[in-house]
Amino acid sequence: MTQRIFLDPAHEAAFRTEGYVVLDLLGQADVAELLAFYDTVEPMHRSPIGISVLSNNLAQRAAIHAAVGAVFERALLPVLEDYRIALGNYVVKPGNCLAGKFQLHQDPSFIDEGELAGVTLWCPLCDVGADNGYLGIVPRSHLLNQNYRPPGPLPYPQLVPLLEAGFMQYLPMRAGQVLFMDHRMFHGSPANRSAHSRVVAAGVAVPRAQRLLYCHVDHQSGNGMLEIHEVAPDFYLRNSFSERPAEGVHAESIPYQVSALSAATLAAHAQADFSFASTTARSN
Repeated sequence: MTQRIFLDPAHEAAFRTEGYVVLDLLGQADVAELLAFYDTVEPMHRSPIGISVLSNNLAQRAAIHAAVGAVFERALLPVLEDYRIALGNYVVKPGNCLAGKFQLHQDPSFIDEGELAGVTLWCPLCDVGADNGYLGIVPRSHLLNQNYRPPGPLPYPQLVPLLEAGFMQYLPMRAGQVLFMDHRMFHGSPANRSAHSRVVAAGVAVPRAQRLLYCHVDHQSGNGMLEIHEVAPDFYLRNSFSERPAEGVHAESIPYQVSALSAATLAAHAQADFSFASTTARSN
């Protein structure tokens, strides 16, 4: 029997099929609490895309995780089946910053995604739309490349213009709404052209019983291998997303594979009729 991600069967079916669901879960008090803490760490988010977890200030990263994670645990985790918060942070786009486009990508593999999924949590703390950097997704793209993934850009650079022109679905959201998204989803966001910062509380939820992973590819060596490391529950609060781990256990190395994808494949995938699609297939 397939393990559940969501307790609600309708949410489970939508997430498995489409790769995401949007729910109204954060109240005004939750949003105010997250914004109040953000005000105390605002200076570290002034780059075109300010992401807490990429900062070298480990003490602030830990404090942000604790503050954001506390809200996520009480407001978001109750809809999931025995998940925990592996990472809480802010993702910020300053106002009037045309350099703040977030390129299409998939999130890296945080777990073995055989039956369950790692879940991205994306919670805007202001209303988001076309003018201030709302999130864009390629629906059902979580079914296209299900291999283990290191951090990095979408491994289909030749298809990005086509994806952005014809396959993206953008998600206007209100402050306090929550996007639950499969880590395998193709997603990105445009620059913030408004006068005000776009502040998002974001995070990673993983099944409580599963080992946490970090996947690494040494592109300089050119050996074509992907290393899978088993890491501590707080690994992502203390380490870079671009370096081979100096801690944890190197569980195995496998050929780094990316599923074949073409314009014709994308068109057929967009027209296919999925119903609670399986998320277990992998090329390796």
